[in-house]
Amino acid sequence: MPHMDTPSAAASMANNDMSEVMDPVERIRRLCETAASINVDNTVPIKRYWRSGKELLRMANIYREEQALDKSFILYMKYITLFVEKIPQHLEYKSCEPNEKALTKTNCKQIFPVAEQLKKQLTEKYQNEYDLFAEEKKRRKLENEKRNEEMRQQLRKRREADNERQLQELELKFQEKKQIVGSIVANSVLPAVVATDNDLIHPLICNKAAEAVTDIPTVDRSTKPSLMPVFSAAADGLTKLVVPTKLIQRFLQSAEANTIRNIETCAVLAGRLAKNVFTITHAFVPKQKGTSDSCQTLNEEDLIIITDSNLVSLGWIHTHPTQNAFMSSIDLHTHCPYQTLLPEAVAIVCAPKFDEVGVFSLTDPYGVRLISTCTLTGFHPHPTQPPIYEQSSHVMFDNNNDIDVIDLR
Repeated sequence: MPHMDTPSAAASMANNDMSEVMDPVERIRRLCETAASINVDNTVPIKRYWRSGKELLRMANIYREEQALDKSFILYMKYITLFVEKIPQHLEYKSCEPNEKALTKTNCKQIFPVAEQLKKQLTEKYQNEYDLFAEEKKRRKLENEKRNEEMRQQLRKRREADNERQLQELELKFQEKKQIVGSIVANSVLPAVVATDNDLIHPLICNKAAEAVTDIPTVDRSTKPSLMPVFSAAADGLTKLVVPTKLIQRFLQSAEANTIRNIETCAVLAGRLAKNVFTITHAFVPKQKGTSDSCQTLNEEDLIIITDSNLVSLGWIHTHPTQNAFMSSIDLHTHCPYQTLLPEAVAIVCAPKFDEVGVFSLTDPYGVRLISTCTLTGFHPHPTQPPIYEQSSHVMFDNNNDIDVIDLR
């Protein structure tokens, strides 16, 4: 079995600072901004967008049923953005079937009031959370002020006690010195020199008595990490994606004939969303043409089986027969539409020669923006820093789940 890189999950938002809690208006704005960050690639067949739209609605409905309102809202808004603003710009739009256009238009009319209702619910929810946050912040501020005042009082008492002790010590030394001077005067044959009290007063007494008690600096503890729940937007985290371990072996078996001939093989990954977890259940190997360093899907309409099976596309998988597990420039452009439509979508690269498997995602937002706006085709260079793609942090391999590899070739 090839080695699988399974990086640890992203750090929990619960470790964030209280200061990151946003007001409701800003949180809604960010959700809308996330939904709007989608572009249409003219190199991607428009039929894939029709299919992906149906999957978006299915996932949005599931999230809504499971009360993941923020994620549901994002997907509904993404559907509206895609089919109202973006798809008409696709080069194939004018030639596509009228029934597809009519269906999306009808769907948008039905979705608008649903999205508005979700926005209202989220605004109320965020307002309640923000009120709790404000109340907690106020309580912490009062506690902090009380604690600082107690520290000031303790320091003042300590200084007063120290001053009193020093005055007593100085008074004792003064009396001793006065007795010594009196003894010398009494026993001396010289004219007596009378020492006045002012001559014997140590200057430290005056300085200490006049010293003012200064306040200590205020310690602000309101910036310490919060122990209260942090209410993060859905855009800040990805839904967990479960990948059956058996997928790798079974896909490599279906690709073996091509691998022997040094030809890449690809498949579309599909699965289901339940209880806020994506699970890959199927891999569809479509008709395709491949070379030693690329593969291209043919007959896009065959993949309608994914939608008809009540599944959602969760990314793709392909082989590198003679190379390591990495993402070429062509791979990055192939993957971008998957992740633009669904941030959890992954690209799995199998390198049997080196016994490697990589599970990759475009960095967000940098990688997604760079690739979605890049107009170059074929193999071409991209900047290496900052990174364009990375190991997927939301993926978990499972040894128990089964997988169906369906060959459509």
